[in-house]
Amino acid sequence: MRMRSFLLGDVPSVSIIESTVSSEPWSETLFAGEFDMSVSARNWLVAETDDSTSADDSEVVAFGGMMFVADVGHLMNVAVRPDHQRRGIARDLCAALFEDAKQRGMAALTLEVRVSNGPARELYRRFGFQPVGCRSGYYTNVDGSKEDGLIFWLHDLQTADLGQPVEKQPIDTRSVAEHSVEEHSVEKHSVERQGEATR
Repeated sequence: MRMRSFLLGDVPSVSIIESTVSSEPWSETLFAGEFDMSVSARNWLVAETDDSTSADDSEVVAFGGMMFVADVGHLMNVAVRPDHQRRGIARDLCAALFEDAKQRGMAALTLEVRVSNGPARELYRRFGFQPVGCRSGYYTNVDGSKEDGLIFWLHDLQTADLGQPVEKQPIDTRSVAEHSVEEHSVEKHSVERQGEATR
């Protein structure tokens, strides 16, 4: 398994993964729109298989993205294809995204997670996140019902021990184009698949 930057050609594969695991999936248009925007407010990575001698035969099996506003990184989305879950891929994606945020000089990280998603909450705690509040009815389930989202924060990122030692991997530096946003103007999107992906 290797990680690299999310490229425009990955949009179809990423969209299929997204629609498979999310009750509120992003559209292909929304993913593709990230490439039309500025370069300082996003980091998107994909994980792909590396068991083939040809890069053309590699398959994207997971992705994750962060948004940066001022000195805060917001984990927007992490998802792993069902047949590659429970392999630590989401954990490794998070570790790479969080380390990149640290290298960018971010002071803190934040995210939302479903109250019912115990595995995700535990994973974030292992990285040093702590729950600080709740967004009522933040998520919509497949049946139309609502579920609260817990708000997690990791402060003092520059001195934090992220607690997830992973083998360092070269990451393709061709980054997805990113766009600037007004402070605290965060797209509402679920990141709950993160925990499910590691089960």
